Amino acid sequence: MTPHERAPHHDHDTDDCTGFDYMFPDADGAAYDHTTLGGLDALCAELTPARPRQMPAAMAHIGRFILNDIAQQTATDPEYLRVTGSQVTPRARNRIRHVLVNEKSGRLALDSIYGNPRVTHPALRRFSALLRDSNDPAKMRIGRFTPTEVTATATATALRQKGPHDLVRLHQVMKQGADEAITRKDLLDLPQDARELFIRRDGALNLHRAVIGDSRNDRSPDLSALHLALLSLHNAFVDCYPLPRADNDYAQVHAWARREVRLHYHWLILHDYLPQICDRDVLKRVLDGRATLYRAFRAGCRLAAPEHQPIPLEFKLGIPPALAHLTNTDSQATSRKLDSRTLYQNQRLNLPSAQACIAQLNKTQGTEIPVIAPTDLTAVRTFARQTPLCVYILKEAEILGQGKRLGPLGSTLVAETLVGILSNDHASALLQRGATTGLWHPTDSTAISGVTIESFESLMRVLDLP
Repeated sequence: MTPHERAPHHDHDTDDCTGFDYMFPDADGAAYDHTTLGGLDALCAELTPARPRQMPAAMAHIGRFILNDIAQQTATDPEYLRVTGSQVTPRARNRIRHVLVNEKSGRLALDSIYGNPRVTHPALRRFSALLRDSNDPAKMRIGRFTPTEVTATATATALRQKGPHDLVRLHQVMKQGADEAITRKDLLDLPQDARELFIRRDGALNLHRAVIGDSRNDRSPDLSALHLALLSLHNAFVDCYPLPRADNDYAQVHAWARREVRLHYHWLILHDYLPQICDRDVLKRVLDGRATLYRAFRAGCRLAAPEHQPIPLEFKLGIPPALAHLTNTDSQATSRKLDSRTLYQNQRLNLPSAQACIAQLNKTQGTEIPVIAPTDLTAVRTFARQTPLCVYILKEAEILGQGKRLGPLGSTLVAETLVGILSNDHASALLQRGATTGLWHPTDSTAISGVTIESFESLMRVLDLP
């Protein structure tokens, strides 16, 4: 038993949860001693693919979009969590859960599309207003390439190859009419982190930066394409509004279209994304039980804002690195190793070891999740029995999921979190009645271009985005 494993964990009676918490607060952490840093580097070095990747690359991009939608991590004391040099000593969990802050609501509400309703800063609210179409505020604003425009970013170049539409870029909103144009002063009035997105260190404007609800969705062509597809889907629903349009009906029509987009988004997560990445038996158990583990986790969090949903750190920090490593990408990316900085940071944040998570699951949930033999996990003896979570999830997927989907532990973390969030949202597709199958189904909505959207692939195809 190492010293950090005895660190105090929770004290729910004294402080509110700020959005992130541990699903297994009393589980032992990954191994830690004087060999840890070298062991983490050795783990990364040995995690080259044992077989060709078989999980579609789209799953990682969709997963990243979902994570961006529900979580944006900041810290009230960044120095407490900073990894510097060889300093990766795990911090106390009871302090971490109050230092980490989620700027998002934790709900699958598509705030990355529609803007964060928690924004109060006047300059940010002015930018939020730019997300709506000035000609028809019921619609979302979408950019359009001009024949002579030179695309200056990789994401814009990739989108241009797919069609005429783009995310809105700064240079476009600075060309608008005098009443709504963004000026340099508006940019200077932004909080520092937002200001640095649009103004470079030398003072030059980053004119090709996307003006969207979450700038992280412009970091890769695939994320940008999915973001653009959902914007376009909203506008398609506005065009299909079932009642005659009237003067000043923007708010009503926008709310209707937004509801339709959210229901589709929820349904696609439940019936397309989760079945493709999760073990089927695990997903069925979680759906049948309406995410009993997440409900117990949520009940233990005294949220500062009761309408928000807490995000388990085991999900947020353990799943994305594994999915990125598992998915089919180009040959260069397929051979890349897990980033050692990710392991350093997860060690600093005192994530439970995978084996400790499984022990807690089997004890409290009555599951029978198998533990992979140490010799099959890693040759790094330090972590063979107390394995960092994201490393174990990756190896579990390769060994038990044949590289096609997550194994039992990874599947449980993903399914419990996402199904749990939807089970606690009265407006989610999981809790809406439908006309055909009992629960809401895309056939209960309006078909777009004659096509019912029943997969993320069909969403992209309907909107002429491959």
